[in-house]
Amino acid sequence: MHVCKMIVNDVSAATMFDVLHDSRYRKKWDVTMQESFDIARLSANADVGYYSCDVHKAGQEYSNWKSQNSPDLKPWLYPEQNTLPMMDPAELSIQRADSLENVDESSKLDANEGEDSS
Repeated sequence: MHVCKMIVNDVSAATMFDVLHDSRYRKKWDVTMQESFDIARLSANADVGYYSCDVHKAGQEYSNWKSQNSPDLKPWLYPEQNTLPMMDPAELSIQRADSLENVDESSKLDANEGEDSS
């Protein structure tokens, strides 16, 4: 589930929806993403995955990129295209937001620290 509010004057809501769900395109625009992977489908329209994200200006280049990269593949809109294995929702555990506040990420590099400045 994605919950966000933003105003992007030159990108449609449908394109931004696709930008957020297209994991192949995310690798192109999300320079802060350290890891991303799909895990399983819970139902036709719900899946479980892991990623970190930063959506700054991603939508502006998506339409051009998508037209050249599997333009008809949108499993987030067309569940019949989803090839992930099914998963029983009972296998998921609940992780409350307050338990995430004290996660130690000190071993993770800052996105800018990993870049070569030369």
